[in-house]
Amino acid sequence: MQLQNDRMSFEELGKLLKEVNQTLEEAKKTGKSFSEIAERTLSKHLQKLDATYQLGLIRLKKKTTVGEQRLHRKTKFGENRLERKTQFGAQRIKNRVQHGIKRMQQAANKTAHADYEREVAGS
Repeated sequence: MQLQNDRMSFEELGKLLKEVNQTLEEAKKTGKSFSEIAERTLSKHLQKLDATYQLGLIRLKKKTTVGEQRLHRKTKFGENRLERKTQFGAQRIKNRVQHGIKRMQQAANKTAHADYEREVAGS
């Protein structure tokens, strides 16, 4: 570049403007390319994120279903166990009451027999 009185020739200015324009065009192409790559990358990762989210949702639903089934089984088991223990306890109470009644009847019979024996002996 040759300066003449701090001035540039039109030819040099034209060349410089062409270089600037070419640099801008290359920057524009590079920016567009970068933007396309970024868009594809973001799209790909968003798809992966969505797939992971969907899998997580499915896993959560399965775990919830399994948990509900397990809770139902344990509840049924507990209800059955409680029923058996209640029946066993009721039968045990019934047996003890019957045994108590039988002992009271035996004691009453023994007392009545002793009273009869005293009456017979006293007469």
